[in-house]
Amino acid sequence: MADAIELFDSSIAIENCRAQSEAGAGILISGTKSAPTLLRNQCRQNKQGGISFEHGARGKAENNVCEENQYAGIMARGTGTSPELVNNQCRGNELTGILFKQGAQGKAESNVCEQNKQDGILVSDSGTSPELVNNQCSGNEHFGIEFYDAHGRAERNASEQNHWSGIAVSGSDAAPELASNQCRNNEVDGILFQNGAHGKAERNVCERNKDSGISVIGSGAAPELTNNQCRSNAYAGIYFESGSNGKAESNLCEGNATSGIIINASSPYLSANRLLDNAHYGLVYGKSSKPTFGAKNAFAGNGKGNALTNATFTN
Repeated sequence: MADAIELFDSSIAIENCRAQSEAGAGILISGTKSAPTLLRNQCRQNKQGGISFEHGARGKAENNVCEENQYAGIMARGTGTSPELVNNQCRGNELTGILFKQGAQGKAESNVCEQNKQDGILVSDSGTSPELVNNQCSGNEHFGIEFYDAHGRAERNASEQNHWSGIAVSGSDAAPELASNQCRNNEVDGILFQNGAHGKAERNVCERNKDSGISVIGSGAAPELTNNQCRSNAYAGIYFESGSNGKAESNLCEGNATSGIIINASSPYLSANRLLDNAHYGLVYGKSSKPTFGAKNAFAGNGKGNALTNATFTN
């Protein structure tokens, strides 16, 4: 494989370069002794990724433009790999804007990941656990941010107008922390937990999404949802479905097009939520659901009443 620029166990600086390869990556950094600084480079239309950190590499990539690559804009792969990715622009890549996989760590901060053919940022595989802070992930074909069987933390990111959900957490090994993110105007949910996912979602704002603010779907899915604001979504503020569990505590579900919290064949714990001014009910669940309750939930201004406890679901 012929990469345009390849560094092995090197800590040089690469600045203001154009890196393009018809066979490999634009810039490849590998080896546990590698900690280069990559500044203001343009990595476009590479056969693989724009920039790739592998095999224990560290270093910093800042203010680079990684566009229209055939894999990810920037990738960190492998145990011990731990780059710092700051203020990069990752657009129009065939896979994702930024990819952490196979046990990589590191930090992605203040990057723009837009209009990628799959996710804005993808965190994949057991042992992978980066920190994602203040990134802008919008207009991507799949999710804005996705954790697949991975851990890590996503904080203060804006994940908006993505074709699927704003943030997705999938798989039984997934247990990230999601805090203070803005998930607005996505084509499905603001935040989605599915396929056995765990984790925590706290202080997120999920507004004007075309399905629910937060959805928890499938047997084994059991996140902790605390102090989130779920407003003006086209379905529910928070939705539990298909055998899911978890906790919803001290959330605000306001002004949603159906009900504040809907529980369909699931058994979450609900405590001290505020369910206000929703078009139908504050809370809805049917006979196949077994919710449990802690501190009293607050109801006001819901169009059809506080709660419907014998609902029938057609889906």
